[in-house]
Amino acid sequence: MRWLIPIFLLSIISFSCGSGKTDSTENLSSDTVAKSSKEEFMALYYLNDDKYAIDDPVINIEEWIDQKIEFISMYGDSNSLFQRKGGGPAGSEWNPSNDFLFLCKLNNKSEKVSQIMCTLNGSQPNIEFNIKDNKDDQTILYAIYPLHLWDSLLFNNSIKPIPDPELEIPPDIEVYYLKFIIQVSLTSGDTKSFSDYFLSSYGE
Repeated sequence: MRWLIPIFLLSIISFSCGSGKTDSTENLSSDTVAKSSKEEFMALYYLNDDKYAIDDPVINIEEWIDQKIEFISMYGDSNSLFQRKGGGPAGSEWNPSNDFLFLCKLNNKSEKVSQIMCTLNGSQPNIEFNIKDNKDDQTILYAIYPLHLWDSLLFNNSIKPIPDPELEIPPDIEVYYLKFIIQVSLTSGDTKSFSDYFLSSYGE
């Protein structure tokens, strides 16, 4: 099932340099699996787990997305970019340049999704959302955020202040943030809301 929806609030912080690929399977205990498989959350990853886009990826992107969905269904949001563990200030990413895969996991039992509203720094671009149900009465929502879309919003300095006033940002580093908010309406009339932000930085 596919949805074309406006995406709303995306707050901004800059990107990360460093070696591209990430390994999302590190340090996962059985307790982590048991806990995360029941949690609701949203997560953000570089497409193909690589912060730098390549013209001819060696993997099939659709197969990779299916594998990522299966992984987060079992292990939760391990290594999501929303965890802000990059090498830049406050865990920001240095100079990334790839599309994002955005996922949201719901424990909605027999209820169905009736509407999706996602905001990206106050903008409302059209994003194609896909809805996938699994055997555990969970629903996975996922969408690709193209580089040209989020990059054009990243440097919108009218979105201030940085979401967390406790963040320590060096004066010679430019840091921006992308704030994601998603609201999912269910056929029961309930609405589930999630929000988080991605940090990116530039400088020497």
